[in-house]
Order: sequence, then structure tokens, then C-alpha cells
Amino acid sequence: MIEELIPANGVSRNGRGQEPARPVEIAYLDAAKGLASAVEAKDSYTGSHIERVSRIAVELAKAMGISGEELRAVELGAILHDVGKIGIDSEILTKPGELTDDEIAEMRRHPIVGSEMLGPSPFLDIVRDCVRHHHER
Repeated sequence: MIEELIPANGVSRNGRGQEPARPVEIAYLDAAKGLASAVEAKDSYTGSHIERVSRIAVELAKAMGISGEELRAVELGAILHDVGKIGIDSEILTKPGELTDDEIAEMRRHPIVGSEMLGPSPFLDIVRDCVRHHHER
């Protein structure tokens, strides 16, 4: 599922053209694919959710006139938006029924955990913002 979003050759299939990614971008995309797959393995619901969010985010960004590197960053941010769930206890992620107040507080930490996981690279500034702020209203 994640492989459909980020092909092995680093060229996105989201309709913004078929320009090849630079080697450093391919490395970031491969790392993103690994992180997104790890989240998907921990919480099967998240995998299909990542795909839906990515497609919607790209379409909204295009409608807003975003293109090129910024569009690529929005797409990557959408793919990685739930990466912080790696730091959430699996029992909380897969718990049937309502969460306790403490469990809700733990779940609410995942955007911060995810943005911190991405590190300080300037290449990931927009991506980090997407991850950190994806639950803001």
C-alpha cells in the first residue's frame, strides 16, 4: 500500500509530472517509505488512512496552486503525518472501544513525537510542520 505512494524509483505517481527525484530526495523517500511501513505494521488502520490523507492533501495543495518542491513536501508530510504513532503503545492503538483520559493524552502526543523523529534537516521543514500540526483545527 505504501509502495503505491512512493515508488522505488523515487518518481511520484500523483499527477504532478514524472520528473526524477534527486539522489538525496530518493534517500529521504526511501526512509519515509520505511517509517510509513513501520506505522502501518503497528496499526493496520493507519496504512489505508495514510493513503487517503496523502491523496487528499496532494489534491488540496494543487487546488491552492502549490507545485514543485512544495507539493512534494506536502505529499511527504501527508505520508508521514502519523509516524509518531510508532511511539504509542500498540495496545492503545488497537484498543477496541473508548480510550481512557490517559490513553487519549498519549495518542495526542503522536504529532509532536513524529515531528521530533524527523530531525532538524532544512529539507524537511514543511514535512515536519505537516506532521506536527496535522490535528490542529
